[in-house]
Amino acid sequence: MKFFTLFFVSLSIGFSASAACDSYLKTEQTDARRAALYRRDCAIQERFSAIKNFFNLRGINVNELAEYRMLRFVDRRAFDIAAQYKLHPSLIYRPAPQTWEVWDSGIRSLFGNDKLDYVLFKSYGFNKNTPGYEKIDLAHINAVLLKNENGNTSRDFIEGKSNRDSAPGTYRKNGDQQIGFSTKLDPYYQGKIDRSQDSMLKTQAQWEKDYGMKFSEAVKEHGGLLPEMSSFGVWMKASANNDGKTMFVSFAPSEMVPLQISWILTFINASIDRYRIGKPMMPPIEFAAFVQKWLVSVHPFSDGNGRTSRAVQDYILATFRMPYAPAGDLQNDSLEEYDTYINNTYSYMEIMMSKLEGCVTEYRLAKNISYRCQEVKKLEYKVW
Repeated sequence: MKFFTLFFVSLSIGFSASAACDSYLKTEQTDARRAALYRRDCAIQERFSAIKNFFNLRGINVNELAEYRMLRFVDRRAFDIAAQYKLHPSLIYRPAPQTWEVWDSGIRSLFGNDKLDYVLFKSYGFNKNTPGYEKIDLAHINAVLLKNENGNTSRDFIEGKSNRDSAPGTYRKNGDQQIGFSTKLDPYYQGKIDRSQDSMLKTQAQWEKDYGMKFSEAVKEHGGLLPEMSSFGVWMKASANNDGKTMFVSFAPSEMVPLQISWILTFINASIDRYRIGKPMMPPIEFAAFVQKWLVSVHPFSDGNGRTSRAVQDYILATFRMPYAPAGDLQNDSLEEYDTYINNTYSYMEIMMSKLEGCVTEYRLAKNISYRCQEVKKLEYKVW
């Protein structure tokens, strides 16, 4: 039995005491596309740092602001309806309002107020008064990608007591091949899957070029299970159903799930190794989005894969002092072409930064605070 839990990524990052972005975001890049992404990461980190500092001075945790917090768990349409009627988020998922509490409390158990601070500093004897704090090399935040001491996974925290699996933390059962979804037999969808797969293979080729070896060699170097195929990334496949009108889009076969998860861990560790030596191959936001897209395409659990993959993505982003990705605006993670999905991730994060900066203006002017800028705990609990 294998288990899957949230991980504490091993990192080597310099934390800046000033408003400037971290130094690893300023490494020289020969590839124009990557150079542009690093600049976007730098700008996003600086904007988010300024926003957090503004609210911290007022005793407000930016993570509690309604739009920023809620779009981690709900889609944009549901949020807009809630905002229109000024609903408490608990009432979004009628007739099952407990859904919000399950997701929200589960994520918060993983991202408690002190959790990241403890992991990053206290457990290594570091604190914000340590001389040279901004130059500290965080050697290990090694990980717990496969299991914790209780055999629970990040998905178990997220799903809480509503977890429908008989054994917490288990992957979907071997032989459970038909994990996926049916859709119209349409060249459009087949083309999207093919293009998504091709785009991930191109990303692999670039990663291997930057890393200096094939992914299979990197797996061997890190003591992982050797791939049976040369590629990694999206494993979605499409096949026509017998009715001739629909097709079934399947995720990775169940027997491939443990191997796929081991590859994801290898990819994370190999990539982090390059951060340690000051030669990052992907900017943090792209790195986190790539892992999320890969994980959700594997679909290791019978349920809760989207929320689990978002938790992993958010943990990577938080570790790099980046804002969380607004999952509610990013619904096409598994079908979208890689470059399009990465660009959408950046675009929606930048839009969210603009909205949070709008909240800064509202609080600075001491005007009536809009629904999206209020702390969730202050939203009125209305009954439909």
